[in-house]
Amino acid sequence: MDMVLLAVGLVPAHGSELTGALLGVGCDVDGWFSELDYNGDPTDTERGGVFVAGACQGPKDIPDTVAQASAAAAGVLKSIASGRGYGSLSSLALSDVEARARALAAGKGT
Repeated sequence: MDMVLLAVGLVPAHGSELTGALLGVGCDVDGWFSELDYNGDPTDTERGGVFVAGACQGPKDIPDTVAQASAAAAGVLKSIASGRGYGSLSSLALSDVEARARALAAGKGT
């Protein structure tokens, strides 16, 4: 053999559909989180103030993940400055995100 490639397939995390349902973020047919518009808004979701980046949308390499993380961080800062999410089909107040995150954390131990 001149070269052998070993690779493990990636699958969405167990419980990601529940997380998506709690935050109002849709999943695609394979179970990965869906963005609002792959070409125009690759980190925005249908819920304002909730962003996706990296491997939660599907297998990605490091440069794409870093670029998406920077875009998501910019979106979060914009949401914090305004108090609400922008450019989405329905806005989600930051207090709603915090409440849902607390509910997720409480349910994680059970």
